[in-house]
Amino acid sequence: MKFYKILCSVLLLTLVSRTSYAVDPSVSVYIDHAFYSSAHTYEFDIMMKANTPTSSFQLRTFQAGLYLGTAWTNGGTITAQSEDSYSEMSGLGYNGAFQWNATDNLVNCSVNYDLIGPVGCIASTVSSTPIVIARIRLSNSVDFTCLAPDIKFNYVSNISPLRLRTTFSWRETGCTVNYEMFYPGRTYGGTAQFNGETYTSGDADGRSTASATNNTGFCLTQLAITAFIEGFYIGSGQMQPNLRNAGIAHAQSYQADTIIVELRSAGNPAVLVYPPIPTILSTTGEAYCILPNSIIGTSCWIVLHHRNSVETWSANPITITSRTSFAFAQ
Repeated sequence: MKFYKILCSVLLLTLVSRTSYAVDPSVSVYIDHAFYSSAHTYEFDIMMKANTPTSSFQLRTFQAGLYLGTAWTNGGTITAQSEDSYSEMSGLGYNGAFQWNATDNLVNCSVNYDLIGPVGCIASTVSSTPIVIARIRLSNSVDFTCLAPDIKFNYVSNISPLRLRTTFSWRETGCTVNYEMFYPGRTYGGTAQFNGETYTSGDADGRSTASATNNTGFCLTQLAITAFIEGFYIGSGQMQPNLRNAGIAHAQSYQADTIIVELRSAGNPAVLVYPPIPTILSTTGEAYCILPNSIIGTSCWIVLHHRNSVETWSANPITITSRTSFAFAQ
């Protein structure tokens, strides 16, 4: 009888210890909402969702290695940054650092940090409703090409040159200092999908597929404008980040304000050759307008509107090319 009681106690202890750990979730990580804000600037969201309502979990950290299409980057140097305020992760959101690995044409997005608090840690609930892990802004030292970005998640780590594998950590409920992790090579009880590809330890190339719906090259006409708004100008080619100062949601520190650009016919200024273009004027005075290729060769006046400034016209008509730059006098 004593032996029986001891055996029951051991079984009960084993059962309790197993239920105290998180269950491996089934999860999808993918790129979405991609767009070009200029010929050399590309933005996209890294999204995450539980594949089923029953696989919801509490996300703690995220890191990724992102392969970029070699032909797409056009031999340029990539600078990456996270658009702070877009992340839907709790607490500090995603705040990892970035490093460009030119050898592999890969962006390292390191793990977000400072998530352990005085008690437990900061975690984000991930359900079957997608959340934004981070909005990433890629700036190229040259223009991107018409070929597809082919952005793929990396599965294989490397030290030199640094190549971070895509990983995340979580707790099922009641986030504590202890947590579970997904990383390639770990025995994993859930299903992990990256851009729609289900990860397996025998993956042939060590990377995911590219996003089927967010994989378009840059082939449109670009008009780059340089202008400064007097009321925001603080000298040395810089303006105040007026949108952020005004408390506008998701406004970034490099954005000065919104403007509207009009292109009016050189022969008849009353006629718009293209609908008005709303865009963002950066704190360094740059604004970009993306136009259809059909407008190439059109001669037009460039007109700049701002809600609290005088309407300003170019001194002369400008002929639009595939890459047109125009600077209003400072």
